[in-house]
Amino acid sequence: MAYQPNQNKNFANSSIMGFANLLAFLAALFGAPPLYGVTAPYVVQMLSRHYGAQFADFYDLLWMVLTFLLIFIPARAIFYFALTALVSGVLYRII
Repeated sequence: MAYQPNQNKNFANSSIMGFANLLAFLAALFGAPPLYGVTAPYVVQMLSRHYGAQFADFYDLLWMVLTFLLIFIPARAIFYFALTALVSGVLYRII
C-alpha cells in the first residue's frame, strides 16, 4: 500500500506554528548575542584546551550557532503552547 500524505492539513495549526517560528526567531535574534557574548570566552577556551587550539575559530562559530539554537528551540515550543492556549481560549469564548 502506497503512502498517502494527509491532504487535510489544519490551516489554523500551521498558522500558529508559523507565527511561533517568527516569534522564536525574533527571540533568538535578540537573545542569542548576549548569551553568546557572556559564554563564548569560557566555552571556546575550554574546548581549545581539551580538543586542540588549532580549531578555536571553528569552536567559536559552532558555539555561536548553538547559542542561537539554545534560544530558538525552547522559545518556539513556549510560543506555540502560548498561542495555542490563547487561540483556544478565544474560540471557547466565541462559541
